[in-house]
Amino acid sequence: MPTQATPTARSASVALSLSKLAAEGKVTGLRSSKISARVDPGVYAAAAARLGVAPEQVSEVINAALAVTAAPDRFKAWWDNPGDPLPDDFELAI
Repeated sequence: MPTQATPTARSASVALSLSKLAAEGKVTGLRSSKISARVDPGVYAAAAARLGVAPEQVSEVINAALAVTAAPDRFKAWWDNPGDPLPDDFELAI
């Protein structure tokens, strides 16, 4: 049975990513897909810290990481095709 997403402390990049994905209609607000994966504990802990999510909130860490990866971003688009120059108004949000 799907569960509703619950708010949690997230970094600005996660919030921005989720808002971009929501604007594209890609956020359902439900948690109905279940996955199982083995991950490097050091990488997982670093991702949780970077994303601003408590490591024991496994679903939050995974959802935050997927959101940041899936969201449209001009820098990521440039990174995929570095032959194109960045636009003059580009600012990296950090």
